[in-house]
Amino acid sequence: MKRIAKKVVAGEDGKSRLEEMEVEFHRIEGVVPGGVFDAAPLGASDVALVRFEPGFEAGFHVTPSPTWMFVLTGCMKLGVSDDVWTELRPGDLIQMTDTAGEGHRSRVVGDQEVLMATAGYGG
Repeated sequence: MKRIAKKVVAGEDGKSRLEEMEVEFHRIEGVVPGGVFDAAPLGASDVALVRFEPGFEAGFHVTPSPTWMFVLTGCMKLGVSDDVWTELRPGDLIQMTDTAGEGHRSRVVGDQEVLMATAGYGG
């Protein structure tokens, strides 16, 4: 899957202009139990876009490395070991540090994809 992003560039004449660029998502499988999602690393940084399709649901799993997640679209529920759940919506920010132990569960709520920007994602 691809998305179009805007890009500000400086021309040889020193003037800035807008361009469009494609951001390509790649299928990620086998990272979380029961869940397949798409990720698009953004260049040499540790920032990526992650997309979860409607119906996505993953059992308990850990975060590979400490990660900040910024919800851009959609709604996702996240559950922890003591069966406490939180709902993440656009504008929410969550820091994932559960790199050991039981981890967390997650599932998309509703029929809209969830798009997140992540920092710290190592894939």
